[in-house]
Amino acid sequence: PLGRVLFWFGIFVMFICALGLYGAALRNRFILFTFASIMFAKIFVVSIMILAFHVNPNSVVGIYKEMAWSAVRGYRSMVDTDADSLVVSLMMPIMKCCGMSNGEDFKGSQNFVREIIQGTDVTTISIPLPCCKLKKTYEPLFRSCPRHFDERNSNYKTGCWPILEKNIQSAYAKVSYAAILTTICELTMASLAVYLSITLG
Repeated sequence: PLGRVLFWFGIFVMFICALGLYGAALRNRFILFTFASIMFAKIFVVSIMILAFHVNPNSVVGIYKEMAWSAVRGYRSMVDTDADSLVVSLMMPIMKCCGMSNGEDFKGSQNFVREIIQGTDVTTISIPLPCCKLKKTYEPLFRSCPRHFDERNSNYKTGCWPILEKNIQSAYAKVSYAAILTTICELTMASLAVYLSITLG
C-alpha cells in the first residue's frame, strides 16, 4: 500500500511539473495560475503533515507499532510462509531482538507453533527460534537454544519495538527535512508562476 501511494504521488508531482513547463512554454496566464494554485495547495498539505509529525510523532509511529504487534501476534514459525511469520523471522535476527517488549510476548500467542520437528525428534519450545542468536545460515549459534533461552544464547530479553521506534522516528525526521527543502523550492516556483501569470500580457 505504501509503495502504491508513493508511486501515484510521484506521478502527481510529474504532472504538476509538466503543467508548469507547458504553461511557461506557451506563456499562458491561466495554466501558470492553475499550476501555482496546485503548488500552494500541495505545500499547505505537506506543511500540515510535517507539523503534525513534529508536534505529535506518536500519531505516526503508533500506526507502525500496531502493525508490528499484529505481525508478532500472527507469527507461527520460522518455516511458515505467511506474511507475519516472514516479517518476524527476518526482523528479529537482523535487529537482534525478540518480540515487541521481550520473548514473553509470544507465550500467550494462539498462532505460535511450539513444536519443532527434526526427523523423528520433536522439540517443544516456549519462544520462537529466531529469538536465538543465529549464524548467517539462520542456524542457532548455541546448541542449547531453542531448548533453553538465556541472555548468552538468545536475544529474548531485548524487545524489537524500542529499536524499531528509534529507526522509524529517525527515518521520518530525515524525510521531513527533505520535504521542507523541496517545499521551499516549490514555493519559489509557485511564486514565480504567480508573478508570470500577472505580468504576462
